[in-house]
Amino acid sequence: MFAAAAATVLVVSFVALALLWSQPRIQHWPEWRLFRLPAAVDVVLGTAGVLALAVTAYAGLAGTEAERDNLAPWAVYVAFWVGVPFASLILGDVWRLLSPWRAIGRGAGWIAGERLPAPLEYPKRLGR
Repeated sequence: MFAAAAATVLVVSFVALALLWSQPRIQHWPEWRLFRLPAAVDVVLGTAGVLALAVTAYAGLAGTEAERDNLAPWAVYVAFWVGVPFASLILGDVWRLLSPWRAIGRGAGWIAGERLPAPLEYPKRLGR
């Protein structure tokens, strides 16, 4: 029953978002930074994000099924869904620093010795 309700809420929220927010509204805001962080901070926090992703994935796959004893639900629902938005309100775009996907991409570019190609554009036929 809980899974069906959660899936319904998720589907309804994404359908509403797709129907009610058809035009980008925050895409052209100027970037505003009070100061720049050293590259070492970016590397350390990106590495922490990759490690957090690995630990969460391991806990979710190999951990116990008891929610109170498993780190994965807490990491996703509390730290990621609640903690990152609140930290972003106070500190700015913390996800840019903590994102494991950006860190893996930067690491791959560093290993390759060059910048990776730009991502593909979002297809206009899909709504933008």
